[in-house]
This record gives sequence, structure tokens and C-alpha cells, in this order.
Amino acid sequence: MKFSGRSIACVLGLLVSAVLHAQEQEHRWWYFGFGAGLDMGTSPPTMLSNGALSTDEGVTSIADASGQLLFYTNGATVWDRTHAAMPNGTGLMGHFSSSQSALIVPFPDDPQRYYLFTVPALGAMPGGWDAMAYSVVDMSANGGFGDVTLLNQPLVGPVVEKLTATRHANGRDTWVVAHTWQGSTYHAYLVSCSGILGPVDSDVGRPITNDAFNSPIPQIGCMQFNPRGDNLATTWGEFNGENNGTSRLDLLHFDNSTGILTLADSVTHSTPNWDIRGYGVCFSPSGDRLYQSENGLQDGGALARIMQYSVIGDQLVNEVEISQPSGLAYGSLQRAPDGTIYAARLNGAQFLSRITAPDAAGAACGFVDYGVGLNAPSTWGLPNHWDTHPPIVPPEIVLNDTTICDGGTMTLDATVTHALIVPQYEWSTGELTPSITVHAPGTYSVNVILGCDTLVASAQIDFGGVSFDLGADTLLCLADSLLLRIPTGAAAWLWSDGSADSTLQVSAGTWSLTVSDSAGCITADERIVTTADCSCAVYIPNAVTPNADGINDVFGAVQQCALRSYAFTLYDRWGREVWHSEDPDERWGDPGGAAASPIALYAWQLHLRYWDGQGERSRSLSGHLNVVR
Repeated sequence: MKFSGRSIACVLGLLVSAVLHAQEQEHRWWYFGFGAGLDMGTSPPTMLSNGALSTDEGVTSIADASGQLLFYTNGATVWDRTHAAMPNGTGLMGHFSSSQSALIVPFPDDPQRYYLFTVPALGAMPGGWDAMAYSVVDMSANGGFGDVTLLNQPLVGPVVEKLTATRHANGRDTWVVAHTWQGSTYHAYLVSCSGILGPVDSDVGRPITNDAFNSPIPQIGCMQFNPRGDNLATTWGEFNGENNGTSRLDLLHFDNSTGILTLADSVTHSTPNWDIRGYGVCFSPSGDRLYQSENGLQDGGALARIMQYSVIGDQLVNEVEISQPSGLAYGSLQRAPDGTIYAARLNGAQFLSRITAPDAAGAACGFVDYGVGLNAPSTWGLPNHWDTHPPIVPPEIVLNDTTICDGGTMTLDATVTHALIVPQYEWSTGELTPSITVHAPGTYSVNVILGCDTLVASAQIDFGGVSFDLGADTLLCLADSLLLRIPTGAAAWLWSDGSADSTLQVSAGTWSLTVSDSAGCITADERIVTTADCSCAVYIPNAVTPNADGINDVFGAVQQCALRSYAFTLYDRWGREVWHSEDPDERWGDPGGAAASPIALYAWQLHLRYWDGQGERSRSLSGHLNVVR
């Protein structure tokens, strides 16, 4: 049987539905730009004007499972659901001009607490803070309005303005990924109930470094995982001179078990007289399409576009421009809870563009320039919601009920692999190893402690083989026979005489039976049958001639009995004991026996106990012996 963590197969469909609905609610509230906001819980989205944000770029927000706003931030200040700054919620080391300034990740084991990761704006902070950091927001504090209880804990630096996340393969933990500045290293930190672990570093892809003019342009731009968490897209730009730039887009494969990234494909756009730069990236809900926003100056005028790529395997193919040429820049691209994709617009635009069918190819994706109106101007950033949170399915341990043959062994293996957490094993036998060897039948269970998850599994191990006994070795009377039968539970059998009948009638001999059960386990037993004359005929001479001629020199009894006991005594004529034996094979004779005894008449007595085939019997005999020369 099998059981793992918190998942049961028959309710998996309900679990998936419930989790997806919960994530729609958690990503309901979008606050961004210069006071702009949208309620994504309505269709079409409802414009909001109650937000406290006035920011250039990266923002993020979170609601609870019922859709109540908890807090939002631009990476520098945290506002609660009343739109007031939280206690200790200012001075965070993100920046209002960082592309993906902030990212919220729930604690895996505490629904009231959240990690708030931040990355700075290096171009706006020369010589200042340059590291990825995290803070902690506790929603149980401050009367349920939240408090920043831990502030600006550094992780790694210097980093660029990219920050995203995806689930670990176990469905519970979270990978948070940033990118180094002046190098090609991706830093993947694991958020688990053991804390923030790592990083796992991957030195892969094209480096993000100063361009030829030492501008801050390469630090700018976004990255995002696809919903499956196995591909990461990242984009940025370089300044190559007046009206001349390069847009870069990398697609990487992500091993969400280990945190390792490998380069899959790259795209570069560099067009004369176009200072082009990549900024936003977003995958369609299926992950089969990737969208990139690019902006710049062409021949002195502003120009922006959105490109679509098909993701086939780990390759980017079928490049298509799906937007209308525009002088209004496209900023962040973000997937909404309903699966459509929105694009931020600049230059005072009070609307967002929208891709209504992002899984469709080319023009069929349904790009709408005026996708939704706003009550305030948009800017570069949209909420950095890292994905729609795939269903939480803990890793599964499978221990199968098994029958093995008696005398054999079996290995039960509960090994769980994790990139950064060392599992602890507790077997019902007391052993603490990932696997155990079973030598006896029984029910075996294991607890695997993996961070804050305890995975449980058990198995019933039975030992096969038909246990049977053909019976004790037997003595039969000469005319009798014995009926042997196969045991209950035998699936196949063979007698020692080659027959396969269910019974066997036997007399004297050694008889064996080999049996196999339904599992193919083989057992065998044998029974020895001997025969005797059950009348117990006894032959005793009445005279001996101890003259050493080898003929009639010794005295004793010859019997045909299944003896149980034997006592033979010889007396002289005065009743004195001359010889006694309890060995039926012993004889009265030389030396010191008959040959040394005088010629005389002797008396004897013989007492026997024997088996007559039905039960034990006794017999006593007496007589006389003549010793003659």
C-alpha cells in the first residue's frame, strides 16, 4: 500500500481545482505605476485609484486565499491593506527603479508569514547597496495588518534587477532566482521550512556586464519561469552608441529538483539606427509561447514592439511581431489570473495592452493595444507574480505489499532525493537508513522527515511457501500401507515416484513431496516408512555347543519385531544371573560366556515391547538352555 504526505489519489482533481482557485485570489490585486491599480477578480478588471504607490518599475502584491488584500510593495516600502505603510515597512533595499524590485514567497509551513525578496537598481545607486536581500512580513502582527519583523538580510551581490521564482519539483518548496552583475551566474535559493538554503549557482549563458559605453542599460530587464518551472527566459539590452543598441533574450532549461540551469537557446536583435533593448518577458499558460517586449529609439523617434516565440523543446522558433508599431514603450509583461497577458505602457498612458489568447500562434494570440483602462498612468512595472503556483503535491514514497518465499529476504527502499534538504528516516524497526532488509513477515512502516513534511508509507510483507509435514517416520506391518495427502494451499506438486495425484498409497520406502504455492515458492518434506512382522516371531535355541567351530557357539534371540524395549536374562540352576542384555543384537558366548561355562542346564527369560502396527504390545518368554560339548 502507499500513502504520501498530504495527497490521496482519489481527491487529486479536487486538490488541483482548489489550489488554482486560491492562486487566482492571491494574485487578485494589482497596484503599479503612478497610482494605478486593477482588481483582477472581476471581468473585465475593475480600475482602482486607492493605491499608495507612485513608482517607476518593479512592484508586487499578495492576497489571502479568500481574495483579501494583505500587502503590496515596490521593494522600498511595504503598504498594508489599508494602504498605510507597515511598521518597519520602509527602507527596504529594493528600489522604485529596479525592473523586478520585489518578490513575495509564502513560508511553506506558516500561512501568516511571507518572505519579501528584493534586488536594487544598480544604475540608480552607484557605490550603494548592490545585493539581493530578504525581509519577513508577519501578518499575525499589528492586529492582523502585518509588520515587517525582519529587515534587509543580505544574500548575494552584486546582482542585476532580475528576480523571479518557481516551485521545487516537490511542489512545496520554492526556488528564488537572481542574476549576478558582471558575470553569467544565476543564483538559485531554496525556500523551505528549513529556511532559505543555498545558493545553487549556475554559471551559464551570456554574461550581463558593462557595455562598451559603461552604461547601466545591461542591468535592466526581467526574467520569468514558465508555469511548469522547467524553462527560464531572461532579457536585457546593451547600448552600442547613438541610435544603436542590442536586445538579448536567453532561454534556459531549469532542473527544478537540483536548481541547476543550462542554456537552451538565445536570440539577439541588433538593427542599425535602432537603439533597441529587451525589457519584459512572459510565458503563455501552457509555456508553449514566449513573449518579449522591446523598446528603443529608431531614427530619433521612440519605437516599441512585442515579439512572440514558439517554444519547441528548448528552442525558440517562429519569431513573430504581434504588437502594433507604437511610440509608447512596452514595459513588464505579466500573466493575469485568467491566463491572459498584460503589457505595461509608458509615456503617461492610462491603459494596459493585452494578449487575449496567448497560447495561440501569431496574430491569433489576440493582441489588443488598448486592453484595459486605468485611473492613473502606467509605467514600466506590473506586479511580479512569479507564477500561478502549481498544485502542491508532496513527493511520494511507494512501498508495495509483497509476498516472498520463506527463507528469502526483501529490501524496502524509501529513498527521497532533494537538492538541499537531507531527509531523515524512521522505520518501525528502529532503523534510520533509507532502506532496510526484511527477514520476517509483518507490516513495515517508515516516516521520512523532509523539512517540515513528514512522508509516511507502509507495506505488508508476507512469506510464501506451503508449510506442511508428511508426518513422522513410520513402521508398518508387512501387509499394511499408508495414505499420504498433499497439503492445503498447494498450487502444484510432485511425489518422489513422479506422480502428481493428490494422494499417494505407500509401503516400505522413503517418500517425498515437493509443493509450490501460487507465488511460486517451493517447499518439500519426506517420510520414511519401514515394515516388520507385527506378530513378533521370536526364535531362541535350546542348546549351544561352544567348541569354537563356528557352529552354534553363542546363545541369543532372533526376532522379527518393531522393538520398543528388550531384556534377555540367563540364570544357572540355582537361579543366579549368568548374563543379561538389553541389546537385541548381543549374544552370550566367548570370551567368558558359554565356552567358559560348565556343561549344564540353564534357564532364561525374555521381555519384549514392540509395535504391531496398531499399538504397542508386550510379550514375556522363558525356557531352558543346554550347554553341551
